[in-house]
Amino acid sequence: MSMRERLREKFIQYCSAHGQCLEEESRYDEALALYRRGIEADQLVESFYQGLMRCFEQLDRRAEAISIYRRLRQILSATLGITPSPASETLARRMLEQH
Repeated sequence: MSMRERLREKFIQYCSAHGQCLEEESRYDEALALYRRGIEADQLVESFYQGLMRCFEQLDRRAEAISIYRRLRQILSATLGITPSPASETLARRMLEQH
C-alpha cells in the first residue's frame, strides 16, 4: 500500500472516530464539517453520510438528512452499482417517518 493510501486511510479513520466523539458531545455543527471533509476525501465512505444524517436529525433538519441519503444512494449506484447498507436505509426511513 502506498504512503498516500495509508494516509488517506488514517484520515478516514480519524474523521469517523472524531466525528462520533463530536456527536456524543452534541457538537453537531463541528461533526457536520468533519464528515463533509471526509466525503471530500472519499465520497464512497458510507459512514460519513450516516454521520451527516444523524447530525441533521439532531439539529431538526430532516429534509437535509433525506437529501444526504439520496445523494449517497445515487453515488453508490452510479459508482459501484450497489445500494446503501441496511443501517443507512434505517436512518433514511426514520427521517421520512418524522418528516
